[in-house]
Formats: sequence, C-alpha cells, structure tokens
Amino acid sequence: MKIDTAAEACAALAVMIVAADELGTIEERDFLFEKVATLPIFGGLDRAQFTKLMADTTAGLYASLATGGDRLSSEAVGRVVQMICDALPLDRRVEALEAAVGLAQSDGIVSLEALLLQRLCEGLEIDPESMSRLLGHLA
Repeated sequence: MKIDTAAEACAALAVMIVAADELGTIEERDFLFEKVATLPIFGGLDRAQFTKLMADTTAGLYASLATGGDRLSSEAVGRVVQMICDALPLDRRVEALEAAVGLAQSDGIVSLEALLLQRLCEGLEIDPESMSRLLGHLA
C-alpha cells in the first residue's frame, strides 16, 4: 500500500479512526459523507469518487498491513502514520486531524480512538498548541 496524495492520507486517517473501535457506525458514515468529504483536501470529489477513494484506501490498508481482528495492529498503525506524514503537507495536517477528531466523536469517542488520535498527533508532528486544542475536544 502506498499513500501518495494528501487526499489518500486523509482517507487513511479516516479509515484508521473507523477501524479503531472495530465498528463502523451510521454516525461515522454520515460524518464521512457530510463533513469529511467536503474538505478542500479532497479537491471536490463527487460522492462516487469519494466512496471509491475510501473503499480503495480501506482495502489497500487491510490487504497490505497486518491486522488484529478488524483493527490495524500497533505496528501497522506506525507504518500508516509514517506514510501519512510523508504524503500530507505540514500545513494540511491539523485540518486532517480536526476531521479525524470529529469522526471519532460522531458516534461517541472510545479510549482506543483517543489513544490513536494522540499517536497521530505525535506522529504527524502537530505543534503543542494545536495538539492541545485538538485533544482537548476529546473530553
């Protein structure tokens, strides 16, 4: 699996959040299509294109990385975070993580999602002020 574009990186973030609690919910799906899909990072993809991007990203991550059940393993998360970091410009990382936080909150955040968001903030080298603002929403 390769993550080459900012859109693919943001899609990978979303896949990781949905997979964190091993349960994709209607609330998460609605948030993806109503909020995440409209981010400028996706360059105006229509619903079908966004759906294909999410499906391809999900399939690619699970086909190429070791998983534990329906959740990515800790090692796989580290590899994905590095790929996201390489593909997502520094000035777009906070925007992508804001969407990830909203996605996690859409169906009620669980501890695994909070831990994943913490790891993402650290791995994507989010500045301390933005990290505090992003993770402060988790309470």
